[in-house]
This record gives sequence, structure tokens and C-alpha cells, in this order.
Amino acid sequence: MLCRSHGLPSEIGRPPSTLRASGSRRRVRARGTGLACGLACGLALLGVTDEAHAAPGVANRLAGPNAQGPATASVTGIYHNPAMLGQLPGLSFETTLRAGVDHLSVRRFGIATNGQPIDALGGPVNLVNPAADYFIGASFLLDPIAIGVAVHTLGSRFRINSDPSLDYHLVSETDIGCALDGSRICPQLRKGGMLEMRTDFDIALAWNALDFMSIGATVHLPRQRTYFARDVDSVLTGANADTGCDPQSASVENAACAERLSFRGSSRLRWFGLNQLPSTRLDLAVTFGVAFDIRDRVVLGLRYRTQPLLGGGSITLNGSSAVCLPTGSNADSGLPACEGATSIDATLSEQIPQELAVGAAGEIGNWALDANLYWIDRCPGGTPKGCDNRDSRSLELVGLDQDASTLPETTIYRGFKDLFGAELWARYRLDDLIGANLPYYKVLCSGSEGIDPATGKRLRCVPRADLLLGVGFNSPGVRPGALTVTNSDGWTLLATIGTSFNLPGRNGTWSLVPGYGVDFLVPTRVGPGGHDPAFTPAAAIEFEASGADLNSPAANSVLAGRGLPTNAGVYTGAVHTVMLGVRWSERGFGARELPKNRK
Repeated sequence: MLCRSHGLPSEIGRPPSTLRASGSRRRVRARGTGLACGLACGLALLGVTDEAHAAPGVANRLAGPNAQGPATASVTGIYHNPAMLGQLPGLSFETTLRAGVDHLSVRRFGIATNGQPIDALGGPVNLVNPAADYFIGASFLLDPIAIGVAVHTLGSRFRINSDPSLDYHLVSETDIGCALDGSRICPQLRKGGMLEMRTDFDIALAWNALDFMSIGATVHLPRQRTYFARDVDSVLTGANADTGCDPQSASVENAACAERLSFRGSSRLRWFGLNQLPSTRLDLAVTFGVAFDIRDRVVLGLRYRTQPLLGGGSITLNGSSAVCLPTGSNADSGLPACEGATSIDATLSEQIPQELAVGAAGEIGNWALDANLYWIDRCPGGTPKGCDNRDSRSLELVGLDQDASTLPETTIYRGFKDLFGAELWARYRLDDLIGANLPYYKVLCSGSEGIDPATGKRLRCVPRADLLLGVGFNSPGVRPGALTVTNSDGWTLLATIGTSFNLPGRNGTWSLVPGYGVDFLVPTRVGPGGHDPAFTPAAAIEFEASGADLNSPAANSVLAGRGLPTNAGVYTGAVHTVMLGVRWSERGFGARELPKNRK
């Protein structure tokens, strides 16, 4: 049941069927059935019909290899479903660190002089970059109210390394170690690499409203950090025709006509006027959750997360930008070289998604199963086939050099689409297997069970252990034809394995949870024989040839930010993640965390 008598330590670890509600609570169950159904239907209707705006944000493995979803009793319920905090006994703490390697393989198609792809695949370009995320949270239950606080990242992406053939979508950071050398003077603004990191500061409240139902809400304060760098092909803009950088004089993707654009910013908050302008006003999103206990056997959970409420679903990043000439370029002598270029003020606006998820959890013998389905609305009012440019970023540059090919107001096309996913988590209790094979002088660690009654001394013991497994998949979060080195979210398969070592004691239960996960990007072919590339230089050339006529057939593609060098190629890769979680609970981890027959 969702609301148990957690104040009795003797009940912790007992099977759900042995914990019964009093007669008065059973009477509440009958009276509250209509209320529970009404809340569930209303919440589902809210998540489906609200046509708010959206953008990226995926929280994979927030709890490491542990189960996680709308029906999971975990501190990560602060994100997944705050109603489930009402099932955690007493005081609970959880932290998870995730680090790994992001490997992306790109095989580009060859291009003609006008930049269009030809049916000739080049060799693979293998990019290896770091991956890292974290979660820190705690909850406290004073039945029937539970509160929780957490800080965590959501699906951070680091792309420090790139390749010269991909510079028009991502430029490498070639001097990442400069900041570590105190004897050097580093540039004011990095001119390479990419980072996408969203951090949430959360506070949650749960209420065990009825014997079989809990409700909850979480307030999120999102903070976004973004930086990127890419080259701009002045052959496609017509800005440097007098220097020989035009379609009649130079080929597309000519390094001598390249111009570099970089941006680095974050949603900086202004606290009591102490932070210098420009800054971002405080904004918040809210997660609503509800959970039902079905006959003490299955838990059903549902959650819905809004977009930022105060900014109309969008968030603005304030920072700095640089427009300069990379080494080897002579596109325009009026621009400074990137080595000595100074930065200008810039803002970047984008949408934050809304989310809807449903899950179920239960036990079969020594197996505990937890499944969930989720939807991340990356398309603000778009269609299942794409976002119709509603997901685009808007970059505004203040004080831009008039000789630059880059416009002071630039649209950055991403080609997002709604993301759907499913996960299945399983935990197998190894206690019976381990206990049956222990020598006579050892026991499983469990408080008083580890004490010799004759001598009063603690016996040598081994930790109780669980095997943790997880599988899942994500639908493409980017239109297949819009895949690039920066946005490579195609069909993704996920697999996770881990172990939980549980050490119950007199003052609480510690759990050490190491694990490993792999996310495999299914190969996607963009270009000849595959999906039509979203980025087409031919549209930019046609638009410039028309005199920038807004009635030109190519105008829509250029104004949407798609008039760039082609993204044609074959994309595949994998992210390998090593996880380490530490959990502590004042009174154990609840009925589904300990073996059924433990006394």
C-alpha cells in the first residue's frame, strides 16, 4: 500500500499482503474511489490536451541501474513522480554519479562543387567525447506528508571533439587544457566544442491522501547552460562576393571562405539585484503526480510536467558570442582572427519540453518488475512528423561587425520531433542464493541477525545483494533527415546492469549500487539512398540568386536556418556509462526493497 505504518520497524520488509489498513481507512477507501478516478482522468486530460511549447530534456538513468519511473518508490520520485515519496519510510537520501564515453561515428557523403551530396561515402569519422550527469536528493516522511529536495542534471551532452569535415555543424575545441595552465592567457571565449546541460533545483511535496492513493507535486527551477561553435560558409550568404567567396568563384565548404560563430551562455538569475545585467528572470516548472495501490499487489503511477510557467514555455540564455576568422580563412579581412577576437553580448532563446509518463510496478516471487512509458513534447504544437520550425533557437547578437556574414538575428534549426520511450526494470533478490551457500560462521548482514547470542559479538557477514537489470528504447528525438554531429538523437536502444549491496544496521540501511549502461544509436542514413537531408546549400544559393526574394521557393528553408552545408552521411554510435549510486534510509528501503520473508 502507498500509505503504510512506517513508524513500526517490525513491519519494514514484510510483504505488502501482510500490512492491512484499519476499518476506518477501509471506509475511506470506499468513499474516495470516485475522487481518485476523477483526479486520474483530469491529470491525464491535462497532459494530452495542453498545446504548450517544448524542447529537449531527457533524464535517463537518474537513479543509476535502479528502477525509475512513475511507479517507483525512490528519492528520484522527486522527478519521476513526487507522489511516490509517500511510500519511502522515514528519512531517505540518494546520490548517483554517472560518467562515461560518448562515441559517435559519422561517414559523410562526398559533395559536388555546389555542396549537394553525391553517392560516394567517405571513411568513418569517429568522435569520442566525455559523458557525465549526477543526482543528489533526500526525502522525509512524516505520515501522511512527505517532502523532498534534489538537484540534478538531465541528459547532458558534451561534444568537445569534432572533425574538419564537420566544421560547418561543430568545430572542435583544440585548446581545452588552457584553463589548467596558470602561466597562459586564455581567450575570453572558447571558439570550439559544444555543451548542452540543464540543471534542475527541485522541491517536492507528497500527501498520502487515501489508503490506496497518494498525490504529489514538485516545483522545478531549471537552469540551462549552452555553448557551441560552428563555421559559417560565406559562399552561401553572398556577404563576401567581393573577396571571391561566391558560388561563381568558389566551391561550397571552401575553408578559405569560412567564418566562425561561437556562443557561450546560461540562464543567469538575478538575485536581489546583485547579479549584473543581463540576467534571466526566475522561472519554474511543476510536476504533478498521482499513484494508486491496486490490492496491495501492483502500483500504478502517472505524472505530468509543465513547461516553464512564467516565460510561456521558453527560457533565455544570456552570454557572449564571437564572430571571427579561423586559421586559413580570408573570407573578409575586416573580421579579426579567432586567436585575438573579443566577444560581444548575445542571447539565445529556446523552448523547454512538457512531459507525460505512466508506469506500473509489482512483484513476482523474488523478482520486482517496474515498467513505464513516457512522452517528451519536443514539438510545441507540431505534428508527429516534425516541429514545423517551432523548436528552433533564436540567437541575437549585439554589436556584430557589419562585415560579418552572420546575421544579428539568426535562427538555429534543430529538426526536433516528439520523443516516445519505454523502459522495463527488474530486480532479482540474491539473498536466498547467497544465504544458502554461506559457511556456518557467516550470515547475511542485517542488524541483530549479525550478533552471536552467546558471546554478544558481531559475526562476520556479507552484504545482502540484488541483481539489477534494465532495457528500453527511445524513438528519434530528431527528424532522421536532420541528424547532425550536434543533434544525433535517432532510434536508441538502452541496456543496463548493476548490483545493489545492502547493509542494514541499527541506525539505517546503506546501499551501494554500481552499474553499467549502454545506449546504442541505430545506424541512420541521411542522403543518397536514405532520408533527404534537412540542410541544403542549394536552397541558400537559389535564395541569394533571387536577390533574397521572400517569395522565392527557397526562402522558407533559408529563413528556417536550413541553408547550410549538407548533413548527408551515415550516423551511428553508442554511449557507455559507468554509474555509482549511494543510498541511505533511516528505516530500510520499504517492502519492495527487502526480501519478503525477512523478520
